Amino acid sequence: MKWVGITGSIGTGKTTVSNLIRSLGYRVLDADLIAKEELQKNSLGYQQIVKQWGSGILGFHEEIDTKKMAQIVFSQPEQLRVLEAIIHPLVQKKVQQIKKESEFRGDLILFYDVPLLYEKKLQNQFDEVILVVASPSIQVARIKKRSQWTDEEIQHRLQAQMSLEEKAKYKNIVINNDEGLPELEIKVKEIIKKIIGQ
Repeated sequence: MKWVGITGSIGTGKTTVSNLIRSLGYRVLDADLIAKEELQKNSLGYQQIVKQWGSGILGFHEEIDTKKMAQIVFSQPEQLRVLEAIIHPLVQKKVQQIKKESEFRGDLILFYDVPLLYEKKLQNQFDEVILVVASPSIQVARIKKRSQWTDEEIQHRLQAQMSLEEKAKYKNIVINNDEGLPELEIKVKEIIKKIIGQ
């Protein structure tokens, strides 16, 4: 089975690429979605986060208030590292379990959408890595369109990730997502065909 990572930076269209791959009938695991599951009430991740930051991090229904959490971790890098040390091992464990199940089923290919793939030095785990890139102006415009973040918040998020220039230095398959959806779909289909054919 081919194990393929999908990464990029915020606003490059990585999620759009993942959704296109799903629409073609392939399974794409989502690191962010699995991490959110670990924030659900009474999960191990939830318990560790409340122990670390206290009940002040909780919302009205005692759920983790992700907006409060984001304000803490994206303004204080050391707090972000603490959060990642709690969540990432739990996510990795779940992913390895799903990967084994896919191999057992005889799946030809399995994709894993990981925003911090290079930041966490996961690249050697994959047979191939798809890097989704976009020009900086398009990247920022997309972020503004989908969120209510200030320019300062956007810069905090971008600075929390390795630059696209650094990521492009690694061995990967690059998809430039400056164009529209039809062009992107053509690129995605060609890449999947190439990977499966190897």
